Parts: sequence; C-alpha cells; structure tokens
Amino acid sequence: MIKFNLLNSFLELIKIEGLPKREKKVARYVKNKLKSWNYSFKEDKASLIIQGDSNNIIVFVKGEKSAPGLLFLSHLDTVSSTKGINCQIKDGIISSKNNTILGADDRAGAAVMLDVLYKLPSLKKNHQNLVFIFTVAEEIGLLGAKCLNLKEFKGGWGFVLDTSLPVGSIVNASPSLEKIKITFLGASAHSGICPELGKNALKMAALTLSNLPLGRIDLETTANIGKIYGGEACNIIPAEIVLEGEIRSHSLKKLKQKVKEFKAIAEKSANIYGGEAEFISERDFLNFNLPKNHPLVQYTLKAVKRSKFLAKIFKAGGGSDANILNQTGIPSIVLGVGFKEPHSKKESIKVEDLNNLSKVIFNIIQG
Repeated sequence: MIKFNLLNSFLELIKIEGLPKREKKVARYVKNKLKSWNYSFKEDKASLIIQGDSNNIIVFVKGEKSAPGLLFLSHLDTVSSTKGINCQIKDGIISSKNNTILGADDRAGAAVMLDVLYKLPSLKKNHQNLVFIFTVAEEIGLLGAKCLNLKEFKGGWGFVLDTSLPVGSIVNASPSLEKIKITFLGASAHSGICPELGKNALKMAALTLSNLPLGRIDLETTANIGKIYGGEACNIIPAEIVLEGEIRSHSLKKLKQKVKEFKAIAEKSANIYGGEAEFISERDFLNFNLPKNHPLVQYTLKAVKRSKFLAKIFKAGGGSDANILNQTGIPSIVLGVGFKEPHSKKESIKVEDLNNLSKVIFNIIQG
C-alpha cells in the first residue's frame, strides 16, 4: 500500500483549487488515493443535478460487527479560491500568509477521512459497516448532500467533520434556514425633470429595512439581509430594488412566523409609497435536534472521552450536511475539527488537531 502522511495530504489538498461546482481536481486527488489503496467507490449523479463538474464520492467498507453502521462525511469545496496559496507552519499552526483563505474548511475533514481509510485495514474488519462520503457544493447550500441517495444506510448514524469548534466537540442541534427575496416594484421617472411621476422602490426597500427585525432576534432565531441591488442610473428614480437574505431558527414555528412578518412589513412599506412587493421564500434546509440522551450522542461522548479530549455538546447557529442527513432519516451530528476563523484569510488549524480528530474517528469506529 502506498504510504500516506496526514499533514502532507492536507497541505496537498489545500493547494488544489476547488470552488463549489468546480471540485473536479480535488475529487481526482481523493479518487487516486482510494484507487492506490484498492478501495472500491461509487459516484452519484450530483454533477448533472447541480450542473457542476464533479459528483459525490461514496466509499462503502463492509465490517463484521452487527452494530449500527457509521457514516463519515466531509465536503470537497471551499467557500472561496485557494489558488496560489502561500501557507506556513509556525509553532505547530498552519495558516495562509493572508493571500487566500487556508481552506481547512473542509479540506481538514477530507484529509482526516483519507487518513482513517488508509489505516482502516489494520482493524481487520473488526468494526461495523462504514460509509465515507466526500460531498460537493456544500458552501452554496448543501447541494451535494441534497443529491445523496442513502436508502440502504437507514438505521445507521452519521458524523459530519465540519465545524470550527475544538476537537472533541459535538454539535447536536442546528437551525432551519429560509431564503428570502423581496422585489420592490415602483415606477421610473427622470429625477430632474419629472420626479413627481416616479414611485421610488428604494424608499420602499429602505422603509422595510428600518422595520425588519434583523440580527439575533432571540436565543433560537436570527435574520439577515445580505444583498441589495437594483436601479438604472443616478438620474432615474429606481423602479425596481431587490433585497435578499435569510431567516434561521431552531424552532420551525418561529421561522414560519418570521417569514409571514417579513412579508407583511415589505408589503406595507411598498404600499405606503404606491408600489408593490413581490415576496419569495424558499426552505433551504430543516433543523435537527438530537437530545443529549440520544444513543448516537452518548456513543460519541464515550468515544471522545476515550480519546482523552474534553467532550462538550453545542447547539449550532449554522447549517451543514448533517442537516440533510437528519432530514433523510439518518441521525447525524457534527464533530469539531478545530480550524479557526473559517471563510477568512486569517483561517488556521493546529497540526495536532488533524491527528487528534483522526484519533477520535478511530475511537468512534472501535466503539
């Protein structure tokens, strides 16, 4: 078997550019490793569904134990480009020299999964059935995971390697997310000649923004407007302005209430200035909440403690592929990977955290 080094593999992975829907080179790296270790794997049709250049990679490893099967998942894409990355290792910490993001989210998870697969034959099948999945297009809406068909895996448990919490951390709850798009429709007019004939859509949007409850609404709910665009020219009263954003909540009831509230505020604001508001909302993913006494959570806590790490349970504010796994009937949690400041040029990860996470995964597999 061709030798494998976890740190070297991580450093190789982060140098391969793999934006969402453009993970082909990263996927090729993973598949070449699997082939060199004589693993059989399959690819689904995610590329056709999401119009990308790569599929999800799924590795089934048959075991001999009758315990629930275990599924491990990480994603191959990065939120922004790592092209031309110049990384450094200082005092055991890997970081980018601020020219790009590091890409530890989630190349660290992918590298650790490869490390586990490399070492797995040493267990001589003394484990339950295992599945390792490398997904695509996670960063733009969990698109790869939404394409997965895992009917044959029902009854198993899932572990997603994808959060900046310390190694040993367990995320057992994550919110639902609703995407919203509000289009304000008014009437254009020349701002210097006949402004009276215009119906300013920007005023409608501004009034809406001043009345929307944004930020942290309560302990379970947040909301944000992240994009504003429209208008034609500085001397034309804008006839169309668009707001795009999201609402998240651990309570589906609260989420639905906020969607209705946002719609009502937008329509009222548009009406005040003689215009209209077209409101569109779309459920991106559903929340999950596995109680502390759930068998999966308890099983993982014991494995973390055997690994000699501090085991803590967290409720997340963000979504991950674990939301989709839970939504499809596979109880799943998210495991702390240990990277810091993801999605920024200050992103970093400790070398020891790569090795520590691999150790945790092995203790999970060994029960």
